[in-house]
Amino acid sequence: VFDATEIDHRFARWGAFVALLVGFGMAIAALINSMPGVWYLPRIGPFPAEYLRASILVASVSVVLMSLGFYRLALQRRPGLFALALAVDFFLLVTAVVVCWVFAVVNLEIQESLFFFEPVHAWVTLAGAILLIVLCWRVWGLPLALFGALMLLYYFFGQYLPWIFKIIPMSFVDNFSEDLWFNLNKGVLGQ
Repeated sequence: VFDATEIDHRFARWGAFVALLVGFGMAIAALINSMPGVWYLPRIGPFPAEYLRASILVASVSVVLMSLGFYRLALQRRPGLFALALAVDFFLLVTAVVVCWVFAVVNLEIQESLFFFEPVHAWVTLAGAILLIVLCWRVWGLPLALFGALMLLYYFFGQYLPWIFKIIPMSFVDNFSEDLWFNLNKGVLGQ
């Protein structure tokens, strides 16, 4: 006989434990990154911002998925959808790894040479924005996720609005990628 509560408790415990370990690793990495040399211990950080920001975002996404993932929601409400919810969580984690890896690689290329964005970078940006909106919905609820989705739509369609709401036309490939994802200053992974 299938007992959903047994699986729920087991996954909840392991998910919480893994989230705790990843969070502890994030805290240690942040300390090592900013810690000065003390006595005989040399200074290790600062780490390259591109890799640090990308890895912290992937770790944060994994903490959210382990502690509040869709698999937990499925086990609480519909245990029959557990496998599908687990696949969705895995897909979100893989998406986070891919978009953060592209973020780090592209930002290193931007620093080294002249760089032109291509359509793949715009799609990576859109995937990253949608990923964060979905996770925002899971953690903080629908209102904040709807606001994020509305702002994303405003970025694309604000040029067609009247009066003071009108913005300048933005290019999907050039402006969107640079403004939202690959900007170390004011982008999603910026300061």
